[in-house]
Amino acid sequence: MKHIRIAGAVAAVAVLGAASMAVAGNRTEGTREGVAPIGEHVQASNAGYQVQVHPAFSSGISIRNAAGEIQLFRQQGTFNLPAGQTTPPSQHIVRLQGGEFDRDVGVVVNDPKHQIARIIVELYGPDHQPGRKSAVVETLVVENSQKTCPPYCT
Repeated sequence: MKHIRIAGAVAAVAVLGAASMAVAGNRTEGTREGVAPIGEHVQASNAGYQVQVHPAFSSGISIRNAAGEIQLFRQQGTFNLPAGQTTPPSQHIVRLQGGEFDRDVGVVVNDPKHQIARIIVELYGPDHQPGRKSAVVETLVVENSQKTCPPYCT
């Protein structure tokens, strides 16, 4: 049974690695269809955290911990897609840095059919050791209910 779990983890890492290369490669090469250029991502900060996300994907990002919920990013108004685009990019990055536990995590999102409503990532504390069960101390919540133009143009 452990071999199956390890194989699944290796496959997941390989997929994320390939997707990361596609997004990272987009920094220096021309545009790739469906991949959001890093330059289109927005950055926001609050309470010592910094987040990066594509504004055509996320309407809000927050951190939940024992003290409550901290809003890190909230969409302000409608995001106008770049000229000629009719749908949001299908691939982009959500990145979290800083905070009480000095986070440095990123999630490559590949959603060509735009089916993701919300991403919830549970995060361990600083005492976590890989391979051992640890308590979750924070939860990253990425909401995907943004408004884009098109179709919501005034």
